[in-house]
Amino acid sequence: MSREFIKIVEKELAEMAKELGFKKKKTFFVRQVNEYLSYILVFSIATQQIKGHVLVCPQIGVCYKEINNMIEKMTEYSYFSTIQLALGYVMPVENWFDFDFVEGQDNSHALEALKANIITYGYPFVSKLSTLEGLLAYYEIDQRDDNGFKYEHLPIIYYMLGDKAKAMKIIEDKIAENKRQCMNDSVTTSEWEDDISETSSVQVRQYDKEYEEFAERFKQLPEKYSPDDWK
Repeated sequence: MSREFIKIVEKELAEMAKELGFKKKKTFFVRQVNEYLSYILVFSIATQQIKGHVLVCPQIGVCYKEINNMIEKMTEYSYFSTIQLALGYVMPVENWFDFDFVEGQDNSHALEALKANIITYGYPFVSKLSTLEGLLAYYEIDQRDDNGFKYEHLPIIYYMLGDKAKAMKIIEDKIAENKRQCMNDSVTTSEWEDDISETSSVQVRQYDKEYEEFAERFKQLPEKYSPDDWK
């Protein structure tokens, strides 16, 4: 496959994103909703799976400025999105889905299908996440944890909603769960399970340590949330 064709696809995707109100920022696209909230659009591109084909999987999500700033200051992790999900998971297929661009063919149908699915399924998804209550529903009702930050985000959201006591309860319960998991991983019945358990236990202990550090920093937050503290 020619590099020129890949560039053509990337250019068409950028133009489509612009039509939808997104501006390119590094390797992703941003649509500003307000001072604190942005929609995020990312195109995962695969060029090696099928000869002559560029497979595009759009990912869509939200970025809450204050939540990301809190995460960065309390965990030292930095991300451009708060929640981000492959578009296919909010489409009827409910799975990873690639839009297929074929070299030497008219790909306008693929581009239009991609755009239509962003509007039809992606927009309602990010719209639901456009309030703190919507974020809570995503984690607590839908039981999603696609980015691995559920138990950092949940207490932060409750804190922003004015319930630090509830936030601390979530943290304390998660720490207790981590300790139980670490103890369970130490109980094995074979040498193979010993190897798997040791790896898992080390990972849990590392996460437990990081999460307890997050918990200590969280405790130091003022009792009442102020947006001005996290701009």
